[in-house]
Amino acid sequence: MQIRAYLKSVQIKRADFCQLEDSWPKYYWVAEPITHFDVKKVYQKQAPMKAIWNGQVIAESNDTVVIENNHYFPANTIKSEFFKESNTHTVCPWKGTASYYTLEVAGEQNKDAAWYYPEASELARNIEGYVAFWKGVKVEK
Repeated sequence: MQIRAYLKSVQIKRADFCQLEDSWPKYYWVAEPITHFDVKKVYQKQAPMKAIWNGQVIAESNDTVVIENNHYFPANTIKSEFFKESNTHTVCPWKGTASYYTLEVAGEQNKDAAWYYPEASELARNIEGYVAFWKGVKVEK
């Protein structure tokens, strides 16, 4: 399989970085001007992954999608009792507008520690509704 099979003809103005796993080189740099990866085909992680915060597993899946070093968990694999909708929104130029969750575990809150794209752009359609983490949330096998 060649990397060309994974490219779409959408030009963006910055160098981009994508981590590929297993049979691919671990890191693949794309120089300017670039054609952005079709994220539908980049990589789906098969090993079971867990998102943990404050000692609690808050999401678990063997079907995460890895984009820009972030594991995106399917919405049906998060433990919704720990997630509260936030009013925060940000915009990614190629994925679309992100919405956020505040995590609440054992009486402690982690504001905007999870994000998702409720209406992802065409390039990121495969992560629409999937949830990713930061702000001290550990994602591990």
